[in-house]
Amino acid sequence: MGKIRDQYIYRSNGITLVELLVSLALISLIVTLGITIYLISTKQYDSQNIKMNEQHNITLAMKDITKEIRSSSTLLVSGNTVITETSQCGGNILSENHEKVVGDSLITDSHEYQFIGNQLLKDGNIILKNMKHVEFSQTDAFISEEATSTGKTESCPLVTINLESFDEKFSLYTEIFIRK
Repeated sequence: MGKIRDQYIYRSNGITLVELLVSLALISLIVTLGITIYLISTKQYDSQNIKMNEQHNITLAMKDITKEIRSSSTLLVSGNTVITETSQCGGNILSENHEKVVGDSLITDSHEYQFIGNQLLKDGNIILKNMKHVEFSQTDAFISEEATSTGKTESCPLVTINLESFDEKFSLYTEIFIRK
């Protein structure tokens, strides 16, 4: 009779409360890990998306300004800084003492670009926000005989543009030689 009773106790088909609690704890741990991974990846995606949009906007603004400079017949960089410097450029650009006008405003034939506060404006309309630094500079560069079609040393305006985002994670710099 003792054998039958022992077999009946060990062969019960139900689960115990301890087994139920352990399985619930494991399931909640797996669900918590899954939600945490989802939230972290969503936050990373949003951060990368904001950074990508910022880079795209800076690149578009640079292309717009560059296109405007190349199609313009007159350029004026207005600012409060005039620097006399000696450039030591390599290649076809000769070293020369020259004055460089550095400013936060660029005026072309048809548009005016201004850096006010942390925004870059084109004709008063915002084209970039959250910019830490926008700088326009204009100087005369001297190009050697080998690089010119006339075989003479030529002077041509050099315009540089430096755009830097507020979080300093992206900046864009370009130099444009204006051929006459």
